[in-house]
Amino acid sequence: MAEIRFEPGLEACVETLAKSEYEAVLRAVLESDEPDDEVATRVAVLGEFLESTDFGALRGAYEPHLARGGRVVITVGPTDTGIEWRVALEGAPPVQPPVPDCELEGR
Repeated sequence: MAEIRFEPGLEACVETLAKSEYEAVLRAVLESDEPDDEVATRVAVLGEFLESTDFGALRGAYEPHLARGGRVVITVGPTDTGIEWRVALEGAPPVQPPVPDCELEGR
């Protein structure tokens, strides 16, 4: 399964985007006549992401970057032991003192 990618903004946080994607994928599963392993995996990954992530802390880590005009890309995918997510902060002008682009990870 390919990773699930979110690009939150100041108008829609990653939790809102993940809930919308979860609902859309779950609807697809319920409306399908045939089982689809990839779709079922997406449902499981999104469900675990929504249940296990501290979204307040995650937003707190990336919203200042968005406020400075940067771009945030969050990827979520399955691992052998559950899920893994990563945050890439791209393209914001530096603040004083300069802060390098960083990558956060969660499990």
